[in-house]
Amino acid sequence: MTPAANAHLPNFFLVGVPKAATTSMHAWLGQHPDIFMSRMKEPQFFAEDVLGHQRNITVLEDYLGRFAAADGKRVIGESSTSYMVSRTAARRIKDFNPNARILVMLRHPVDVMYALHSERVYSGMEHIRDFSAAIDSSETRVWQRGRWKGEAIIRPSYRDVATLAPQLKRYFDVFNREQIHVILHSNLFERPAETWNALQAFLCVS
Repeated sequence: MTPAANAHLPNFFLVGVPKAATTSMHAWLGQHPDIFMSRMKEPQFFAEDVLGHQRNITVLEDYLGRFAAADGKRVIGESSTSYMVSRTAARRIKDFNPNARILVMLRHPVDVMYALHSERVYSGMEHIRDFSAAIDSSETRVWQRGRWKGEAIIRPSYRDVATLAPQLKRYFDVFNREQIHVILHSNLFERPAETWNALQAFLCVS
């Protein structure tokens, strides 16, 4: 899927993993004068294989419209953590924009699962409050509210989300090494200035 020439075509994708400070990073990036980040975090457009019709944006025209206000920005981006667990998102993004830059944010897999479970319980997506029981349960979860109320929830399992090595490999198999930048969750808080400066250099902004 290659859209027609578009001055506002996104060229930067923050792909996850969940609960690795991607929301904070999305906000920080959006404050940079040379960077435009879509106001909607998690458009999920390229994650059809894992989210199906329960993506936040499913139509290309709607997706591109999220970047219409990016006039003059060097970096135009979005953040969707589902792109990491998706088996097809890396290739779909490469087909969409071969020059895209990819930011991967990683966190210890167990911490990811614990934090994701807590978030899903809080949001009503998870009714099994015991963590150990929840991560091994194949029981169907059902939307309690929102636009898919009453439908079975389409989301990857906790273990699938936290299986990081093959997820990262998919991006390195598709993109050139210089197009990918990896940030560890721990480094973001232990060495924030160094981490931010390295990211700016990767994006060619200052």
